[in-house]
Amino acid sequence: MQSNRVMEHSTSEHHLKAIGQFIIKGQTSLEDTISKQRKETKEDILLGNFRTIYYLAKNALPIACIDDEKSNGIYELQTLNNAKIHSCYQSRKQANEILDYIAYSIELDIISQLEISMFFSLELDGSTDITKKAQLAICIRYVVSLQIQEHFIQLTELEAENANIITEKIFIFLRDFNLIRKLIAIATDGAPVMISDKNGVFGRLLEKYPYLKAIHCLPHRINLCLTDCTVELKEFRKLEETLYHLINFLYDSSKRKKLFKEIELEVQYSEKALLKPFDIR
Repeated sequence: MQSNRVMEHSTSEHHLKAIGQFIIKGQTSLEDTISKQRKETKEDILLGNFRTIYYLAKNALPIACIDDEKSNGIYELQTLNNAKIHSCYQSRKQANEILDYIAYSIELDIISQLEISMFFSLELDGSTDITKKAQLAICIRYVVSLQIQEHFIQLTELEAENANIITEKIFIFLRDFNLIRKLIAIATDGAPVMISDKNGVFGRLLEKYPYLKAIHCLPHRINLCLTDCTVELKEFRKLEETLYHLINFLYDSSKRKKLFKEIELEVQYSEKALLKPFDIR
């Protein structure tokens, strides 16, 4: 009796209409439709993860809130907000792999633009990370359709901060991105290890690029000039010293910094944030 009812239902108008709703172009089975829907759901979840990682990296926010292997930082917050995040995407290792893929995609976009640009220049600067390891920051500047483009493209660790190592890292970068023939200038902070045309990075690059130009960062030069001009002005030096100590006093306490922000709001000060000063060599 029940079997007959099932057979009758399978040929009924309502059943056939329901099945028809699942028939898509090129698909003739309910199983294929469900499989596609599951695939699309996984893609949406993965895309959401990529957007999250990109947002964190772009705004210099940590993936994990605390230094704990069990903590997944922003992912935990998303889960609390009922976001659908598969467990296999929640580890920091997976997040770093996603970040690597995003960086690689951005690099490909920049390289595709460089292929149609006639020339480019590099902006180079040394720094030290929180583990006290020396790093070389590489930015690239070029023109496409009469529009100047400028991008940070790589941060590479330096085994030593000398001209040989820095030059070697630059050549590795140029070879990896197939940019060996278009370099026309480098911009640096003017440090001797960078700018010297004999034993510096510039001098070593001149052997490969005889028409290469070296540019001392203009804002950096202006700062040095202003500093030199005011060396003998005791009143200015006193003012500069007072401001330096005042700003450090505010930044050394989160409570004082918060109070200062409240004062800014009270007086309706809407300019850029007060920056902590540092010495320019």
